Amino acid sequence: MDEAVIQIIFSAVLAFATVAYTIATVLMLIESIKVRKLKISPYVVPYLKISDDQQLILLYVKNVGEGIARNVHIELCNDYFCFDNQNIPLSQYRIFQDGVSVFPSQYEMVFILGNRDSCLAANTDYYIELLVSYDDMKGNKYKGECYKLLFQQIGQSYVTPPDTNMGRIAYYLKDISNSLNRISKRPHKNE
Repeated sequence: MDEAVIQIIFSAVLAFATVAYTIATVLMLIESIKVRKLKISPYVVPYLKISDDQQLILLYVKNVGEGIARNVHIELCNDYFCFDNQNIPLSQYRIFQDGVSVFPSQYEMVFILGNRDSCLAANTDYYIELLVSYDDMKGNKYKGECYKLLFQQIGQSYVTPPDTNMGRIAYYLKDISNSLNRISKRPHKNE
């Protein structure tokens, strides 16, 4: 092979490697910027949960992001009356009236909505609709995220054991009860 051909092949390989390295570096830079933004971005979400003793339905508002949320405003699209009592509207809580000025990462607020059985049995169409808006520490606005939280979607029972000890007691007692019911319904060999 001619020395000129080898030099052309070597130059082409070197040029290709340089272009590939430059593209990889640019992609890593873009990813690094995205990760850095995630580290300072808040993400405030509302969700429903059943209490550890499985008696109450709770509304949680939590900042699941890693950044601090400021000027958090939550607007109720339709008001909800806790415990089906017209004297206890959900809109009476300060967060729904005035908002919260600072909402740190992993901070959460909990609101009791009512008894689980009455909420789930009374009407299958029960839901709460919330509009969440907030700012991050740099002043970027996160506006207009609408959440429609259906009561039926939170389920009738636990899927995994709860985090608290009291919740685990209720979870395992229910699991034991279900196991005993299955055993008692099996046909016995004597029959």
